Amino acid sequence: EESHPQWCIKKDSGRKWLLDPTHPEVKEYLRQTVRRIREWGYELIKHDYSTFDLFERYGFSLNGMITSDGDWHFYDNTKTNAEITKELYRLIQDEAGSAVVIGCNTVSHLCAGIHAVNRIGDDTSGRVWEQTRKMGVNTLAFRLVQNNAFFGADADCVGILGLIDW
Repeated sequence: EESHPQWCIKKDSGRKWLLDPTHPEVKEYLRQTVRRIREWGYELIKHDYSTFDLFERYGFSLNGMITSDGDWHFYDNTKTNAEITKELYRLIQDEAGSAVVIGCNTVSHLCAGIHAVNRIGDDTSGRVWEQTRKMGVNTLAFRLVQNNAFFGADADCVGILGLIDW
């Protein structure tokens, strides 16, 4: 942010500067970054927190709140937030080539048909049953039907690792 302030959106919240994925130089930086990861030999790439990075909110709190917090806009203000988000997912996938991409904290209906795998629920620690039940088991109960329909579904149910006294 200090070396490239023109790449960022400074939101009114003042909490942080956000990279603007509609800025041409940011797009090229992202392309180079994903290419570098592939050159290092990785065949699985997980991109995480992009929803928070774009809108300073996690997916479950986006409803009606994406642009309601101040006077800000993306560099390219001709596109909707959905178009911008989907273009970011496509850019990552295109540069990933044959690597499997897991979207985590992504907007599931926007990454459908783009990423091979999507995290369909919040992280579970495998240490606290209530968290695992709420975020893992309920995720499977209500979203597993999306598995292999839109993407491979990753519920992140680490409770099966034996850390919870069942």
